Amino acid sequence: MPSWINHSGLARLTDTIMLQVILDSDICTLKSLRLLNRSTYDLIAAYEQSICANIMKQKFSTGIIDRFYPRLSLKSSIKSLFLLEHRVQTAQWLSGVVVEKYHEDYDCYGYDCQGHNCSCGNIGVTEPRGDRVRAHVDIGWGVLWNLADIAEEIENTHGLRRPEPCGRRASRTQGYSSVQTLESEILSEQLKFVNNLSFDERADYSLMHFFVGCAFADRVFEDHRPEHLDVDSEFEAPTIEYYDLGPGDRFRKNKSWLNWLVLREGPRLFEQAWTSKRGNTECLEYIYTQWSTRSQEQLLVEYATARHIELALWTGEDNDERPPPQFFECMDSAPGWRQAAGPYRDIPFFIGHLRPRREAIEA
Repeated sequence: MPSWINHSGLARLTDTIMLQVILDSDICTLKSLRLLNRSTYDLIAAYEQSICANIMKQKFSTGIIDRFYPRLSLKSSIKSLFLLEHRVQTAQWLSGVVVEKYHEDYDCYGYDCQGHNCSCGNIGVTEPRGDRVRAHVDIGWGVLWNLADIAEEIENTHGLRRPEPCGRRASRTQGYSSVQTLESEILSEQLKFVNNLSFDERADYSLMHFFVGCAFADRVFEDHRPEHLDVDSEFEAPTIEYYDLGPGDRFRKNKSWLNWLVLREGPRLFEQAWTSKRGNTECLEYIYTQWSTRSQEQLLVEYATARHIELALWTGEDNDERPPPQFFECMDSAPGWRQAAGPYRDIPFFIGHLRPRREAIEA
């Protein structure tokens, strides 16, 4: 509880004055005031909508609210406000992690750049030169959160609920008999959302997608099969083999079932994976479990849905003409060079097992 809060002094305030104190509070203080006493808790509950609207207006811009406010109906405005704050803070943390953990001496597939400057990387979260890039990536996480919320809204209409205690989103559709109908409805609603995004928001998503792709780069999962390593053409048409989870390199090319999983889970997947080594291991096990327990038909339906959405995000249209990511200007604002590791040096950034080099496989 903030040090300035005096229990005995506040207890003597009239409801009118106390309400004004609450309206002028920040979120941290609001949480503390709810625990002050029963009368203050009831006062906050009585004016909940006005209090939350006032605090939200003071703390967050309209753009942040549009991108991070939960689309799902919660039981109270206060819970929605707290979740909004959590999402904004989580996005900022995730952006700090990805910008710091991407090193400029490796490209997105993990190969040596041989002295070539591969854009920004290894930028500590406290370094001002990374502020612009992180701000763009923040918005990308917000777009991803909206897409995940839209999917959950449609799933709720089908009577699908998150299983307890893990609450993972993808797990509740495993083996669902009407998956084709479900994914079609989700695709329709997600495309409506995507079509209303500005060019800048699409570019922000592409920047976030680039950094997330680096977490999967040069990685494989439990289903690793050497013959699939040759599938690396940017323009190769998808075939039946794409039901395979395959190497993580496919994620950045929008040619992996992982693309669907990320769209469905949203930023929470990475919040867990990067919090601890245990969380990273659990995330990896979850990916493999969800992939391995799905039928080939369901995997193909989900893969196709993700491909449609991400192509629409890249181009503004639901077609296959995807241009290169529009993030070079953002990168130039924080050119990369090697520096001492920042505060996230111990975070297990990569998800998956290091992919064996072809020479080792052939040997």
